[in-house]
Amino acid sequence: MVKLFQIVVLSVFLFINNTFAQKINQRLINNNNGEEILIGVCTKQAFQQQPFSDWFISEYNLYRNICDKAVTDSLKKYLPKCKIEVVLATWCSDSRQHFPHFMCIKDICNLPDSSLTIICVDREKLAPDVQLTDKKIDFVPTFIVYYKGKEIGRIIETPEENLEKHLLKIVQKI
Repeated sequence: MVKLFQIVVLSVFLFINNTFAQKINQRLINNNNGEEILIGVCTKQAFQQQPFSDWFISEYNLYRNICDKAVTDSLKKYLPKCKIEVVLATWCSDSRQHFPHFMCIKDICNLPDSSLTIICVDREKLAPDVQLTDKKIDFVPTFIVYYKGKEIGRIIETPEENLEKHLLKIVQKI
């Protein structure tokens, strides 16, 4: 009887897990131009694979050498207290520039992966299994910064001066 109960519980768990599990790092081929894009919830690892690694790694490494160290030192005090949602598109030139720069800043400031959500969208600014309409995403990339569950600011498309200074301006509100 105990074994039967364990089997039933395990079966229910596996069913629920498979039914509600969100797929990550999904790829999609644009039928119009054959371009491969990332779509939906993604991780940094997806950008470190071809064809995305060509632009991601070079921009990441470039920014590591030119980011403002004094500003990132100040960001280290605030950024790990925040959660950040990044909505970007792998087909977008602004995303290809600013997202790797952001990931460099994230790593320098020790923002844990659990505090970051990366969402890749198609040309209609949609992603499967992700509700974005309430986020009002008109341009990508959009970096949304939260503190204690409340949005405290966002960077839309292009930062004001540079990414780390714009982030610092936002997180200093906490």
